[in-house]
Amino acid sequence: MNETVSCEIIATTDARWSDLLRRVEHDVYHTPQWTELSAKFEGTTPMALLIGLRDGQVLIPLLRRNLSSELWDAASPYGYPGPVSDLIPSEATLRSMTSALIAQLGAAGCVSIFLRLHPWITAAWPWPHHLTRTESTTVSVDLGQDVLAYQSSLRKSHRYDIRRSTARGLTVEVDNSDASLSAFEAIYTDTMTRVGASDSYFFRRDYFDSLRASYPEDFELHLARVSDKIVAGAVFLHAGHGVVQYHLSATDAEYLKWQPTKVLLDNKIRNSLSNDALTRLHLGGGRGGSEDSLYQFKRGFGTTEHTFRTLGLVTNEAAYEELCAASNTSRDVGYFPAYRSAGTPKAGTKCT
Repeated sequence: MNETVSCEIIATTDARWSDLLRRVEHDVYHTPQWTELSAKFEGTTPMALLIGLRDGQVLIPLLRRNLSSELWDAASPYGYPGPVSDLIPSEATLRSMTSALIAQLGAAGCVSIFLRLHPWITAAWPWPHHLTRTESTTVSVDLGQDVLAYQSSLRKSHRYDIRRSTARGLTVEVDNSDASLSAFEAIYTDTMTRVGASDSYFFRRDYFDSLRASYPEDFELHLARVSDKIVAGAVFLHAGHGVVQYHLSATDAEYLKWQPTKVLLDNKIRNSLSNDALTRLHLGGGRGGSEDSLYQFKRGFGTTEHTFRTLGLVTNEAAYEELCAASNTSRDVGYFPAYRSAGTPKAGTKCT
C-alpha cells in the first residue's frame, strides 16, 4: 500500500524551514539564506518543497524558473542542497514520494525538477536508479581526527610547500572587513580570467557583500599575506550542521609558486580540528567534475571521497516533450532537463 504523501511549496520566510534544519544534519546549501542568495543572482524565485510523510518530513530547497505564464520548472541552487529529512526513507517511501511529486507538482504547472544531491548527508537514500546520475567525486577532510592523524595523511609535497612558504614569511589571517573583501574580489576576478572560467564563476562585489551579510557569524575570509601584501584568499562558510564549505579561493598570479592556498587550507584544517562543533571540511571536486589537477590538489589533504549524484524528475510528460520538440532537442541529449541544454527556452513557448 502506497504511503500518503503531502507536498507543499513554502517560502524562505516560512518558520518550518528553519525549524526542520535545527533538527537534522544539514549543510549551508540547505539554508533559506542560500536559496535566497542564489535566486537573487540567478533571477529566479526561491522556494522549498515541504513533503509530509507518515513518520517525518522532507525539505527540498529549489529555485523556480518560469517557462511561460502557466508553466515552470525548478532546480537546486548552486552547491549540494538536495533534500534533507528527519527520517531515512525506505525505497517504498521514495517511490510514493516520487509519485506524489509528479501528481501534485504536475498539476501546479511544474514540468520538471532537477536536484543536486548532497554527497553524504542523503547519499544512502535508495532513489529509483533511472532517476539519478553519478556526476563526479568530491573530497572532504574529517575534522574529528587528531592533529597527528591529519599530518600523517597530508601529502608529502603539500607538507614541504607549506613549510617552505611559511618559512619565507607567508602569514594567514581572518579578516572580513570591506577593505579585505575588495582586495580578495580583485584577486578572484583576475584568477577567474587567468584560468578561463565560465561567466557563472565571475561574481560582482554585491555578491560578496550579500554573502557576508547573509551569514554574519558563519562567513570567514582567510587571507594569505607576504609582508603587507594580500597574495591569496579563501572564503569558508560554516552555516551547516558542523560542516564547513570551502566556497571560493583565488591567488595573485605573481605568488603562485608560493602555494598560498595550501597554507590557507592547512591553517583552516588545523584550527578546526580542535573545535568539537565542526565535523567535516568539504573541499568539493575538480573542474567540471573531472579528476584533474584541482581534484588531485584537494586529495593531497588526506581527504575522504564522496560520490556526487544528481536527480532529474519529469512531472509533466506532455509539456516536457513539447518543450523538447520546440527546442529541437532529444530527451536523450545527456542533460536535464533536455530542453534547457541549449540555454533557457524562449519565453512564451506554448505547452499544453
